[in-house]
Amino acid sequence: MARFSSVLTLRGRSLLTAGLTLVACGTVLGFHDLTRIGILVIVLPIVAALRARRHSLNLVVTREVTPHRVEMGHPSEIHLTIENRDRRTAPLLLAEEGIAAALGAPARFVLPRMGPGEKRELRYRVTGRRRGRHELGPLTVQVKDPFDLVERRVEQPTRADVVVLPQVHPLPPGTHLASGAGGEGAVPQHVALHGEDDIAIREYRYGDDLRRIHWPSTARTGEVMMRQEERPAQRRSVVLLDTRALAHGVAEGAQTSESLEWAVSAAASVITHLERQRFSVHLLTSTTVEDHAVHSGMGLDDALDVLAMVTPSADENLDALVLAADALTLGGGVVIAVTGELDPVGAQALAGLRRPGVQTMALVLDGPAWAGSNRRVAELGETARLLGARGWSVASVGPTTEVPQAWAALSGRRSVMVR
Repeated sequence: MARFSSVLTLRGRSLLTAGLTLVACGTVLGFHDLTRIGILVIVLPIVAALRARRHSLNLVVTREVTPHRVEMGHPSEIHLTIENRDRRTAPLLLAEEGIAAALGAPARFVLPRMGPGEKRELRYRVTGRRRGRHELGPLTVQVKDPFDLVERRVEQPTRADVVVLPQVHPLPPGTHLASGAGGEGAVPQHVALHGEDDIAIREYRYGDDLRRIHWPSTARTGEVMMRQEERPAQRRSVVLLDTRALAHGVAEGAQTSESLEWAVSAAASVITHLERQRFSVHLLTSTTVEDHAVHSGMGLDDALDVLAMVTPSADENLDALVLAADALTLGGGVVIAVTGELDPVGAQALAGLRRPGVQTMALVLDGPAWAGSNRRVAELGETARLLGARGWSVASVGPTTEVPQAWAALSGRRSVMVR
């Protein structure tokens, strides 16, 4: 009985109750016509429920997400394919696609009758409003009778994900980044002392650019020989991102704050800028550093994926990140820190990363300003002042600061506050 009543709508349950009442009244009062009407009223929702349960709704749902990774504010298209695997024709269906709130409202469709093996293809778009990995699905299909007496819902369990990347701002090229310090992947140059014969050559490999054929060697050996392509050294850079909940004023139980979102977007923009400048990038956050060390450089796509999933950390200091950055820059390089306010000990430890051969820059989020304090624009926080005194290029930023504006401020050698 419970399974039967679960498919009845409010109208169906009301009609069934009314039918039972008519049968009872007709029986007690001896009005047989009233009893017959009551029986008819009872039969209607029962027949409708049986017809609804007759359809097994053996549907297979597949999704194709293009693109799977999308920058915040940009759309992604979902191609939904629904196939009827049942031996009977599926009735008219109402379908609703579950969509994470960060991607928009649920998508609703009307599916015409589908014969055995028949498919329906649907398309809709979502726009990422918040970075992270967001779920699409499940698809819920609903069967209703023409009188809206019964309603049966079947949930298709398949799901898909959309990764919303942090917003990347194009940064101005004004800031001069150190060149030649802390190289990675450098290949020694081969200098020809006695003419072209001393140029490094190798045998031809499928896919090589024919413009690099070394004709003298090819003529001498009878085999196609190629000039060895020198691989340019990559300069080392370290991007240190402070994700401490304490530094960003993340409320208890919250997943983010405006301050943290600004920091993540700034880190993503800086990493993208460094990649275009041919830097090898090491992203240091609470999730990429283990045992105070990070093992290798990170490609742009991997770095953006990490930043998309950043959540506030419970760490009280940046000791692990500073130690990892110190190890990475022993041979020189560029350190760019995106950090909140630090205690004096933490600020001193971070400032210690500056040494000969290491260029240091910091975007320091002014905690009181993000918290709504009326601090004067000209006043710098303690962290920004201390880093500036130790030779760092520092920009102290508030909630109205644009990322490109803050980056442009780092081209100066003195500490500045930009709002």
